[in-house]
Amino acid sequence: MRTLVLFFKYIIGAVLGSIVLFLLFREALLAYTVIIVEQDLSSIKLIMKESSAYREQCVQKFTDITDSNALAGTQLRFIDSTTYNVEAVCSFHDRDPLFIKSRTLPQFATKVPGSSGVFLSTENSYKGNFQITIFGRKHTFAVEYTRPTTSSSSTALTSQSPATSCSGWGYTCCDSITGVPSGDTPGTRAIDCPTSCFAQCSNRPTVLAFRTDPPSDPATQTVVVPQSARVVTFSYAIGLSTGKPGEVQIDFGDGKQETSAELQGTFTHEYTCAGSSCTFRAVLNATDDRGISSPTSRGTQITVIVQ
Repeated sequence: MRTLVLFFKYIIGAVLGSIVLFLLFREALLAYTVIIVEQDLSSIKLIMKESSAYREQCVQKFTDITDSNALAGTQLRFIDSTTYNVEAVCSFHDRDPLFIKSRTLPQFATKVPGSSGVFLSTENSYKGNFQITIFGRKHTFAVEYTRPTTSSSSTALTSQSPATSCSGWGYTCCDSITGVPSGDTPGTRAIDCPTSCFAQCSNRPTVLAFRTDPPSDPATQTVVVPQSARVVTFSYAIGLSTGKPGEVQIDFGDGKQETSAELQGTFTHEYTCAGSSCTFRAVLNATDDRGISSPTSRGTQITVIVQ
């Protein structure tokens, strides 16, 4: 019995010791991360004070600016959740900055989505922040920069973020054909996907195949059936990258629908035509368990002509 008690004490001690070591490791890693990021934040402030070299580079690189207004500012710009660049930004060329240095955050450290970094302007003062997280422990880098002013200059305050890619914000480019966007969007447009950068992107069900028997013309997505044989069999296949199967529905185009819970299968339908020729449009739609529907496209519609 005593041996068992000692064993459990050892286990509890080992667990508590591991937790303490983990917390110490996390705090040490966070402290190191804070030091190196703060150094780079200080460097972009220093560049603002000693900017002559970068003004000259801007004038040499771009012919549409002069020395007096060559430099728009400096920035610490994230290009993804773990890597950022320190850059000087020439006037009117924020998407083609002068590269100064790049740094990858220490292992296990990532930027919290919702910010692309810090941009210090030669025209305005700055006050903003971004966050880094390590194993759930967050640290906020609060950045303030006061632009040197004269009696006639502006004292406006901005929290402008650097122009960067969608992943630099910690977000995702969401293709409306294959995904459904949701959540926040960047305060300024993402460079790589200006209108489709979102915090989340849920994948849609995809119609992999939609065919008929008798076969439809693949060029026109049209099938012609005689009045004497008005039965058409529709075969389909649905793909799901995420989510679970929900419902597959076909609208036959004559006011009738049918549903199935299978991702692959067939629907058979008999059309009625009172005249010499009738045209119907069958449309296939799939919905997953989250209620997200497949996109409607040319491949999800088939024209049926009965004549």
